[in-house]
Amino acid sequence: MKLSRSNRVNPPKLNLSLKNRFWLFQIVVVLIILSGIFIIASLSGVIADLSENPYYDAAADLEYIESELSAKCLAVSNSTVELAEKTNNSIKKQLQTKGIKPADLKKHPELLEEILSSEVEKSCFIMEKAGVTGVFVFLDATVNPQLERANDSKAGFYIVDMNHDPVPYTNQQLFLLYGPVDLARSNNMHLHTQWELELDISPDAPKRRRDMFRMPFDAALSNNVDDVYYLGYWNPLFTPAENTDKVITYSVPLLDDNGYPYGVCGLEITKTGFETMLSLKSSHEFEREVLLYSIRTDAGIDMESALISGTNSSWLMNGDSKYLRASSPSNKNSLNEYFFNETAKTRILGLDMDVRLYPGKSVFKDTQWALATLIPRSDVTSKTARLTYAIVFLVLLLAASIIITFFSSKYCISPLMEAISKIKQNESQEKTNISEIDDLIEYLMARAEPAVAIDRSNRFLTARNAKKANKEEPSPDENDLTPEQIQLFEEQLKTLTRAERRIFDLYIEGYDAKEICNMLYISINTIKTHNRRIYTKMNVSSRVELLKYCHKLMGKI
Repeated sequence: MKLSRSNRVNPPKLNLSLKNRFWLFQIVVVLIILSGIFIIASLSGVIADLSENPYYDAAADLEYIESELSAKCLAVSNSTVELAEKTNNSIKKQLQTKGIKPADLKKHPELLEEILSSEVEKSCFIMEKAGVTGVFVFLDATVNPQLERANDSKAGFYIVDMNHDPVPYTNQQLFLLYGPVDLARSNNMHLHTQWELELDISPDAPKRRRDMFRMPFDAALSNNVDDVYYLGYWNPLFTPAENTDKVITYSVPLLDDNGYPYGVCGLEITKTGFETMLSLKSSHEFEREVLLYSIRTDAGIDMESALISGTNSSWLMNGDSKYLRASSPSNKNSLNEYFFNETAKTRILGLDMDVRLYPGKSVFKDTQWALATLIPRSDVTSKTARLTYAIVFLVLLLAASIIITFFSSKYCISPLMEAISKIKQNESQEKTNISEIDDLIEYLMARAEPAVAIDRSNRFLTARNAKKANKEEPSPDENDLTPEQIQLFEEQLKTLTRAERRIFDLYIEGYDAKEICNMLYISINTIKTHNRRIYTKMNVSSRVELLKYCHKLMGKI
């Protein structure tokens, strides 16, 4: 059965005073302001910055970069070992048909170019497969053993891709950095501007360039290891020829059946390739954040062979110092301090960690590589200062909103409450300066005037008829009032306010205090207040005395 609309029970409404409603409105306004501040802070990254510690961001970046870097280096290592196995098998097979052992290859320089030419295609294929920028094969032999210091000149080839793009293969621009000229012609390669016939590993040559050949070759001579994977060597940043791009190489020895080395082969990654790989893996929370990749020694991180990646790394000036050292962290969850010398000990902040490049059984397992992220201390300090300013601004904004809310509520609600109080006290002749309240007062007065006029007339007629018919008791004696008193009373009438005069007139018409309360919608306390003011102004002490004057002046006022 459906209830009619008239029978439905409306839900109870919250009974709140006007003042409480206004305060509730102000609270809602403050909450809206706080929500706006929170949204702005969230969109601008202030809240995220407040909740984050630079240490955790740097540590997370380093861990991710190290894992990606290790994976890339492992892939290059595996490709180099694959190249060594294929090259070794191919050279052994060629020499076996000629009845020559690999160890005796240096005695047959006439075979070098033929052997090297047969290895170019598979070497370029491995380079393309590994996604690197260069490949090399050098043999422990020279094309001219009769020359002075021939033992320090190694025949071979070093091919670089000047337009590295792993796919497609036809986009490669191959240049011969080391090797016979005929080898370039027969394989449609260009000669590099820094082309050399053979690799010089003499003491006069740059150390890192010598290490590319000597380190894995000497490791094979000194260690009885059959697996070339454990003899591979990562050569730090160097230039493979004069005025060429810096590269990092991985090389392994070529071994004969007796484990004796007769050459090396390897792959290269240019500095640009490493920088691209590092920059793509870092979030770079700070504009001048720098990634550093180099060998770690007991003296610190080697800066001479360091690969530095960053859009703005000019601030990292090491001067004459060859090593970057780190202070012990004061807190395990805070950034370390780095320095080149004691005078600049507090200028650099950052983190570093070891990069896994060598297997546990490697001959070079004790060689440590470090990956570090470095930030100028001033950048961290300025960011902290910006966050502090942002917090202070948000707090001031909140305080300002609360203060404005308080004064606005005081400005808005106080006049309203005063206006209502004046209405209750029947002081409606005074303007409240609130247009809506003043309009309401005029409307109520307009409605009340006709009813009051009619009631006055009826009361007056009733009182006059009652006097004639019933001869009601005489009014208080007015004869004892002197003319001076009456004149003073008449003058004092002018001092009454509009509300007081209205009540005075009702007293003259015969209404008592209770009736006046009902007619004017005011409380008995308000009547008493008006009575005291009227008595004081009219210089009377009681209502009886007031009525005495009223009877005396009946018809005159």
